[in-house]
Amino acid sequence: MKRQVLSGLILASLFLLNGVGDAVMEAPPEEIPPLYFFYAIHTHVAGDHFPYTTPSLRTLDPRIAENMVATIEGIAEVLEHHGVKGTWEVVYGTAEGLCAYEGENHIFRRLIESGHEIGLHVHRYADYERDLRALSDICGLDVRVTSGLLTDARQAGPDGFQQVMSEGIARHVGWGIRAATINLSSGPLFQWCGGQIGIGNDMGGETGNLMFPWRPDYQGGNICADDPHGDFVFVDHSPMQWWTNLDGRGVADVLTDAHFERLRTLFDAALRYMQERRPGRAAAWGFVTHISEYAVGNRGENPPDPEALAALDRFLGYVAEKAAEGRVIFATASEIARAAFPELTGGVR
Repeated sequence: MKRQVLSGLILASLFLLNGVGDAVMEAPPEEIPPLYFFYAIHTHVAGDHFPYTTPSLRTLDPRIAENMVATIEGIAEVLEHHGVKGTWEVVYGTAEGLCAYEGENHIFRRLIESGHEIGLHVHRYADYERDLRALSDICGLDVRVTSGLLTDARQAGPDGFQQVMSEGIARHVGWGIRAATINLSSGPLFQWCGGQIGIGNDMGGETGNLMFPWRPDYQGGNICADDPHGDFVFVDHSPMQWWTNLDGRGVADVLTDAHFERLRTLFDAALRYMQERRPGRAAAWGFVTHISEYAVGNRGENPPDPEALAALDRFLGYVAEKAAEGRVIFATASEIARAAFPELTGGVR
């Protein structure tokens, strides 16, 4: 797998790094600052135990493992065709199963060697340490980013979500992880935060993203507020229900051009924001899917669907046109966190 280097990347990166600040500063009139673009892939199918046949993780189904690897490779091939770096966030069963199935040169190591990054993903906080051990001890990987921080927080409700998320962030900082992808631009937490998260994040309704990464004040117990000296970064992405719910039935089984056309409207809105507002600090726009949206069914029972991958290819081709114009920089979530707050060290590599 080959990694493309887009023209203008170094100059655009230097512009953003030199312009980072807590206030929204205006760029010179003739310059439209580039937008960081990322893709977070929740690397699992229906249940956390796949490719194992049961939650006990005792029997691995080679057919499911092959289909999952093929789907990951298919997505990665499309990404690399356009120079996009993926942020692959993996559940514990997928990590254990695919690393055991493929051995030392497993799919996640191959992704990292191609410039992608690997992170944690859980559906309940109790699985974080299990996921971390699977990726670090079994797969031998250095985990860079996390996701799933909203899972237990939603259940805690408006009175308890601050404490739950603050404690979850503190655990990650203790593990050396300093960045998370998240979706706070929709759902109850946005309302619980009074409709304002971080500084200057007022574009979520149009773009699907709170485009300015922020450092939640988890030590002060207020993740809605930005901590100017914080050591953990949130990077927001578009919620899937905003662009895949074409028929009112929730997340799509298989992605199509119609889905990505709706996603493109959100991306175009983010580009318009950059053109009209021209902020002088790092701004990012990203989206999330599962690998299961690229195959029929959601239990790894089928190989990747060529048409779904082709739809992704066409969407990323459009984004790549903007990158060639200097309007977009492809990056991982950790790279975005570092660009927004270059003074951070530790887990943001």
